[in-house]
Amino acid sequence: MEVDNVKRGAAGKNQVPHDHNRDWSDQPRYPEVATARTWLGRLNKERTFSLFLDLCNQSQSDRTPFFFGSPDSHLKPTCKANQQRFHALCLKTLGKHSLGLSVKVRATGPGYHPLWRRISKNRVAENTACISVNLTLEAT
Repeated sequence: MEVDNVKRGAAGKNQVPHDHNRDWSDQPRYPEVATARTWLGRLNKERTFSLFLDLCNQSQSDRTPFFFGSPDSHLKPTCKANQQRFHALCLKTLGKHSLGLSVKVRATGPGYHPLWRRISKNRVAENTACISVNLTLEAT
């Protein structure tokens, strides 16, 4: 999504003037986000949308890849069960990798950032059917 930063080989975390991953509002600043939202809305309407996986660089202090999920209060029970099932399957496969995978899914909710509802996977989870799993994978 962060077209300019990818070309430069940079990460877009907290970039100026606005972080792409906190741009998932009703009026996104970036055309890439607006296009993705339109496309995901169409897939959801067609009921062909099953996985939203945001790929991010983990911080230097995190040694093991992990998922960020939406807070439990933000997920319907079916959505939460699908997320748990997907995470369990990932643990069986990625967990065998030398880097491993954290057994805990971290949440990005109200205490994470003031714009937490505009973070891509939270916005997608809030606006799609419960057949989809919506996570961020933080990995090196």
